[in-house]
Amino acid sequence: MAGHELDRWTVMSRIAPRRTDIGIMQVILVKGLVKLILVRAGYDVLWQERDTTLAQWIRLLRPSGRLVFIEGRWTTGAGLSAAEASALLRRHGRRAELRLLNDHALWGQTITDERYLLLSRQG
Repeated sequence: MAGHELDRWTVMSRIAPRRTDIGIMQVILVKGLVKLILVRAGYDVLWQERDTTLAQWIRLLRPSGRLVFIEGRWTTGAGLSAAEASALLRRHGRRAELRLLNDHALWGQTITDERYLLLSRQG
């Protein structure tokens, strides 16, 4: 085999013939092949079935894979606090590195809700 070519059997053996619903998306689970999952304001998709969805996404990641959440707890009460999201990730064996996104330069105005980025690696 030359370069990055994979034969059909190798590719098919890595792709599980299972499907799962994650919110409104349907994905084919390819265990352990994903380097990065990025979720931006994913409350509607991710946080409604927190443990189930997060466990499925972690299965997709390579051991060195990372999850990045750009999320917030809005003044309306919607969303998820950084403390809640960090605890959820730790419960699933993930480290959570928090970066607050409250600088008015990011949004063009002063904000009063909690906005953050969580970078998560295997714990």
